[in-house]
Amino acid sequence: MNYRYLRQLNHNLLLALHVLLDQQGVSKAAQSLGCTQSALSHNLAALREHFEDPLLVMNGRKMVRTPFGDELLEHTRLALNALEVVFKKRNHFEPQTSSQTFKVAASITAFWLPRLLEVLRRDAPGVNVQVVAPLGSDDVARALRLDTSVALGIDTPQRSPELLYKPLPGEPFRVVLGRPLDDQGPMTLESYCAMDHVLLAPYGGSRGLVDEVLSAHGRKRRVRATVAHFGALSPLLTTEPLSTTLPTRAAQWLAAHHNLHTCSPPIELPTLKPVLIWHKRTAESPEEIGFRGLRHAVLTEGDPTPTPKPQ
Repeated sequence: MNYRYLRQLNHNLLLALHVLLDQQGVSKAAQSLGCTQSALSHNLAALREHFEDPLLVMNGRKMVRTPFGDELLEHTRLALNALEVVFKKRNHFEPQTSSQTFKVAASITAFWLPRLLEVLRRDAPGVNVQVVAPLGSDDVARALRLDTSVALGIDTPQRSPELLYKPLPGEPFRVVLGRPLDDQGPMTLESYCAMDHVLLAPYGGSRGLVDEVLSAHGRKRRVRATVAHFGALSPLLTTEPLSTTLPTRAAQWLAAHHNLHTCSPPIELPTLKPVLIWHKRTAESPEEIGFRGLRHAVLTEGDPTPTPKPQ
C-alpha cells in the first residue's frame, strides 16, 4: 500500500465521486449530499482531471456514466462500505444474540464453571467458553496478549503494566481430609505436620504457601504427592489417608461433592487474594466487558454447593 500516494489524495472526493456516479447528475447528487451544485461541479471537474475521463456525459437530456464510470461505481461502493465499517461506533454487548467464544485461563474451575455455564444458558445462550490451564504467571500474560479473554489468578506485588487486575473477595484456607482420616479427632499442628499431604501445584514445584509458613515456624510437612490439576485430588482423597489445603470455596466444593470433612488449618495462613486479569487491548471491547461482568458476578456470588461436613 502506497501511504504517501494516499496521503496526497483528497478523501472527501471519494464520497462526491460515488454519489455523482450513483445519481448520474450534479443536481441530484448535490441534493443528496446537502451541498451546492457549484461546489459539486468543482468536485466533478477535479475528478475528471484526476482520472482523465469525463465520468459522466450528456445523453439527450440526462447524464450517464462512461464505461470507466461504470467500473468505478462498484469500487466506490465497496470503499465507502469499508469506511463505514471502520468508523462505525461499536455496538453494546448483546448477550442474547452473541455467538462468541471466550477463552478463560484458570487452574481450578469446578466451583465456578458449572455456575457460569448455567448463567450463559439463561442470559447468553449462543456464547461458548474455552478453558485453558496456564503454566505460570508468564504464560498467563502471554495468553492474554494473544487470544485469551480473562484469567483467574492470584494477586502479587509484581503486576504486569500491560495487564489490568480486578480484586475478588479474599479467601481463607481450609483443610480437606481424605476419607480414611475422618475419625482422627481435633487437628493440632503436630497431627497436621505428621499427616501425608497432597499438594495442588498448577504451575509445578514441590512447595506451596503452606510449606513457606510452616518453615517460618520451624516446621515442615510431608508432601506425599503433587498434582497439577484440581480433578486429580478427589480420587486420592476418597481412597488414601491424605489431606490437602485449599482456598475455602474449592475446599467446600470438593468436600460437598465427595462426602469429605473439612476443618480450619491449625496454623494461621494468609488470606488468598484472587484477581480477574485481562489485557489492556481488550479493556474497551463491549463484548469482553460484558463477558467479564458475567464472570465476575459468578465468582463473587454465594457458594451454590451444599454445605460440607465440618470437623
